[in-house]
Amino acid sequence: MTSPVASTSWAAGQQATISWEDDGQSPTLKDLGPCKVSVYVGSQIQQTLIQEVVPSVDVSTTSSVVFTPDASKGENSNQ
Repeated sequence: MTSPVASTSWAAGQQATISWEDDGQSPTLKDLGPCKVSVYVGSQIQQTLIQEVVPSVDVSTTSSVVFTPDASKGENSNQ
């Protein structure tokens, strides 16, 4: 992941971007193939789904997705 970073804050109803790049380590993005992209909050141990962004994107040929955070999912936050 290259964006968002820990200090990123998204506002509901305004477009936001999630982006990534291959770091050259295994598994490569080509090895992963289609992936689901979603927004979660929580710790490394416990994650809670906030919003699905896209059900399937080939991360080896696409480097970002743009979406609009849903206001019904909660208050503006940087969590």
